[in-house]
Amino acid sequence: MTITDSLAVESAEWRDLDVVRWNELKVDLTGIDDEARALTRASDMMGTAVAAADGRLVAARVVFTGTTSLHGSLHRDDQRWHAEILARAQDHGEEALWIERIKVATTPVYDVAELTQRDALTRIVVENLDQARTDLEVLPAEIGEMLAVLPPEVRHEIEVERSGDQRSAVLDEVCAIILDALGTKGGERS
Repeated sequence: MTITDSLAVESAEWRDLDVVRWNELKVDLTGIDDEARALTRASDMMGTAVAAADGRLVAARVVFTGTTSLHGSLHRDDQRWHAEILARAQDHGEEALWIERIKVATTPVYDVAELTQRDALTRIVVENLDQARTDLEVLPAEIGEMLAVLPPEVRHEIEVERSGDQRSAVLDEVCAIILDALGTKGGERS
């Protein structure tokens, strides 16, 4: 930087001082129904982020978005998807990419209203899932009794996990798994 006698900046040169670059990688899975294609798309986005970081470590949050038939699998098999994404991250270099978190924000391709018209049992399940969303704070008596006998430190951890947004996120995941199972028959989409 060059400064004049009157303390005015005459010229300045940009210097990168960071050693880590943050990036949220939104992987749009709209229309993708093949896991290999989904993982390739995520890997391509990781590669772009690594290239743009000019040799710095990339700390990334991978967010799956879009309407896809993989919606249920992303929730149901989350540990496997996590392992696959970590493996793809390593493909870009051992010290190139750190995955901070993987978030699923996809929507299913099936229509819940159509599922409820299929049969009475499906309608009852969907209605109970809807009711569970409105009754988030009410615990069944049996669970309340179980919590009462747990040690305070364990009970506190469970109460923290089931409060606020965390409970809603868990319910969303459970609903996605159940609705995905209802949307399939014998492994085939209905």
